Amino acid sequence: SIPRLELCAAALLAKLVKFVLDTFHNIVVIDKIVAWTDSTIVLSWIRSLPRQWKVFVSNRIAYIHERIPPGCWRHVPSQKNPADSASRGLLPSQLLSHPLWWSDPDFLTLSPNFWPPKPINISHNLELKDSFSSRPIVSCLTQCIGGQD
Repeated sequence: SIPRLELCAAALLAKLVKFVLDTFHNIVVIDKIVAWTDSTIVLSWIRSLPRQWKVFVSNRIAYIHERIPPGCWRHVPSQKNPADSASRGLLPSQLLSHPLWWSDPDFLTLSPNFWPPKPINISHNLELKDSFSSRPIVSCLTQCIGGQD
């Protein structure tokens, strides 16, 4: 599904962020990480606990959490996302003159107070949560004493 592909992209970003941090930790001090996604579904998954999702989503959320804390993730509207320019069918010749492709979204030059607001109460259940119904478990242990079967 598209949300799962976008979750894989977020995991790839998390891998890249960890690589950059590990590579430059002795050279540059990085005070803050801000990771962006244009998928509100992925953002809601990242802001939740991994264990409540099925295995594919759960594993990637846990992987992301190990590298980028959930509070560091923000939402970028699709119309301001440079990566969407290529995925929306623009030809390579059109990308050459597309302003968003060659520059940052305009809001990134502003104070974080003027960045797009964080979506509130986003909840998408496209990936069904695992059910946590409790069921009694019965086990029986037997042991043969005295060498007789």
